[in-house]
Amino acid sequence: TAWNFPRLRPGTARLRKRFGSDKGYEGEVQVNGWVRDTELFNQQSCYVMQDDCLLPEITVREALTMSVQLRMPSLDCAKRTQLVDHSIKRWGLEDCQKTRTAFLSGGQRKRLAISQELISNPPVIFVDEPTSGLDSMSSLRCVTVMKSLAAAGHTVLCSIHNPSAKLFSYFDRLYMISEGMCIYNGPIDKLLLFLNAQNLHCPIHHNPADF
Repeated sequence: TAWNFPRLRPGTARLRKRFGSDKGYEGEVQVNGWVRDTELFNQQSCYVMQDDCLLPEITVREALTMSVQLRMPSLDCAKRTQLVDHSIKRWGLEDCQKTRTAFLSGGQRKRLAISQELISNPPVIFVDEPTSGLDSMSSLRCVTVMKSLAAAGHTVLCSIHNPSAKLFSYFDRLYMISEGMCIYNGPIDKLLLFLNAQNLHCPIHHNPADF
């Protein structure tokens, strides 16, 4: 699911509200019709922030290893190594696994930050603007991996600003907000039909996300 925020305030606040890390709101959050158990929900979900917080003096492999040790301390050494190897391969970090994080490119930093949060394989994943600051290839790789996670049964929700038409097509559902109000909530492939019904006709070959 993508949250799209066209030419307006960033989606970070709303994403944090959904996750439960933002304060100053009243009411209840429900998951599948049930009031959310905050402790259980935090154990079964992760929130990848837009700004990565990586330790500059350790390598990519060391960062992932430390993440595994902190999240799954009972895991034996062999399984821990296997998990780190799988994460490095999945996120295309093989060539920089021995590089200190201070010397990573923007795309590599973003992929490492996301892979650290997903190392424990949580069923619900919140990602705050995963493609911001990335080139088209890095953005595509990032969204492709998230698509594969969704196909494997994970629930992936992310905020995104002005995605390309190709990136836009990778999402299943769109929750679009304008001036703080939801203006569309539904499948990506039904967006143009909805716009047409509102007498808003997107030109042929035009990116719907930019319309």
